[in-house]
Amino acid sequence: MSAGLAADVQPLRRFTVQHYPRGMAEKTARLDLRMSPEHKRLLEQAARLTGSTVAGYAVAHLVEAASTTVARSQTMTLDAASWDVFVAALDAPDDEAFAAVRTMIPVWDRT
Repeated sequence: MSAGLAADVQPLRRFTVQHYPRGMAEKTARLDLRMSPEHKRLLEQAARLTGSTVAGYAVAHLVEAASTTVARSQTMTLDAASWDVFVAALDAPDDEAFAAVRTMIPVWDRT
């Protein structure tokens, strides 16, 4: 057990399906937004405080929030006991369901 974990605390295991890169890309797409004057003033103030432009500040935070939302939708967090049940289910799929999948014709083989 890791140092600092109480004896009754189970570590969590994370399974992430996909990551989205946050690198620089060519900036050719546009997004127009309507907002209240109060929200605009707040964004302008935050941009000034961080030394950024309003557009740069807004894009950085929108991309960060979107990445978090997508990652949460593609991440499953399980305690150790649930992880073991999940892995066991993957190792021994339901015979009927598995048989049905085996009889399916893949999309690329359909005419």
